[in-house]
Amino acid sequence: PVRMSIAPSDVVVMMNGLPGKMGYSCAEACVARGMTLADVALTGEPFAGTPTDDRIPKVDLVAGGSDEAEKRGAELAKKCKEQGKVLVAVDFTAPQAALPNAEYYARHGMHFVMGTTGGDYDAIGKTVTDGKHGAVVAPNMSKQIVAMQAVVDQAARDFPNAFAGYDLTVIESHQKAKVDTSGTAKAVVASLKELNGGGFQVEDVEK
Repeated sequence: PVRMSIAPSDVVVMMNGLPGKMGYSCAEACVARGMTLADVALTGEPFAGTPTDDRIPKVDLVAGGSDEAEKRGAELAKKCKEQGKVLVAVDFTAPQAALPNAEYYARHGMHFVMGTTGGDYDAIGKTVTDGKHGAVVAPNMSKQIVAMQAVVDQAARDFPNAFAGYDLTVIESHQKAKVDTSGTAKAVVASLKELNGGGFQVEDVEK
């Protein structure tokens, strides 16, 4: 069998979510692994034009949904194709931007990794199945947390109502700048609802 591999130097990353904490962390990790940061990235309207700092190479931040974003995205996709590079968007933006960004990636044929929480995952998934690009969409990128979620989800399917009548608690600790309940907590709550007969809600998550 033929094995195909892609070297980090062949990957160009469009880091959408700068100047946020996760945006910088991911951008630094990509550069450290030998990938190239695209010179443009999507951000929220209030942050458009914000200069990136010296932790990473210079990136122009343009507002998602703008004409400039469409123009720069098309130019970037074309350039990567001509140079034989693999273009991947990494998305740690905001809940309201998740679906529009997924549609943007579909228009420009960009593979993407989305850790943004709170989006319409069914609609986001449809942009991928209807397109010709790949995607990883997950509210948590930690294999240990994903494993824990899988265990709780399996328990909910195998033992529904096993904790009916019991008080359950989910305590979430997150960076102070995060504006919504995490997708991880929401997924755990969905399983707990099955385990305790539907009495546990997202609003019950303690922060």
